[in-house]
Amino acid sequence: MLVVDVGANDGSLCYYLLKNLPLARVIAVEPNFDLHGPQFVELNEVFADRFQFAPFAISDETGAAHLYGSQINNGQIASLLPINSNADWNKEIASKLEQDDVMQIQTLSVRDFVDTFRIKSIDFLKIDTQGTDLDILEAFLEVLPVKLIAVEIELLAEDSQHFYQGGHNSIGRLVDLTRKYGFQIYRMIPVSGSCIEYNVFLSTDAETFSTVSEIVRLRDLPPFKRFWEVIGVGSEIEFKTSERQRALLKKIYSALWHPWASYRSVLRKLTA
Repeated sequence: MLVVDVGANDGSLCYYLLKNLPLARVIAVEPNFDLHGPQFVELNEVFADRFQFAPFAISDETGAAHLYGSQINNGQIASLLPINSNADWNKEIASKLEQDDVMQIQTLSVRDFVDTFRIKSIDFLKIDTQGTDLDILEAFLEVLPVKLIAVEIELLAEDSQHFYQGGHNSIGRLVDLTRKYGFQIYRMIPVSGSCIEYNVFLSTDAETFSTVSEIVRLRDLPPFKRFWEVIGVGSEIEFKTSERQRALLKKIYSALWHPWASYRSVLRKLTA
């Protein structure tokens, strides 16, 4: 069982998997070593035979790049793309965006990453890279098979600005990728109470989704557990693909015009 965590942040997902899945091999990709390095050093000491750390960012080419917002909000908004200060950030983050918070990092292309770590296939691929998620996803799907994917997208109103300059993590592009590479959307949950960013779960078929998600305990993983029970599309994996996509698009459209149901669902989860 190989798990690749691209944008591992503080390593909480890696730690959970290594602790609870004795047969799991985990590769963490996180360029913000200044902030999170000690956690990964500790993981490497405790789980040396099953854990590998790549202190790089995945990009379209191997080399060097800038990481923007590397220290803000514990590195959770750090991105290879410049941050759009005019976007609808919460007040705490918005007050820090004028800081000169840019660091030089090393990058690896997906193909070089796969060759370096001798990867032939991935059982679970999680991507959270703030704006470049779908670029990275497509690059992985071009070079090797993946069974289960968790990728983050933005769901914005038509007149809203993207959080990152040049970012295009839209639901439309994700649907295009599912069609191109033969994947299906099986679940979609909010990242936070703002209901702007969503984790979307993909697989090639219902059986693979069910099998791998049970093995990795998907619903209990730190990035997803809080909002897993929020009402959303994909709670019944017996849906046919066409029915699921219609339901997903209908829910997105409805949420833009009548958001109360979505917020009520979030509030129900938070107060349960």
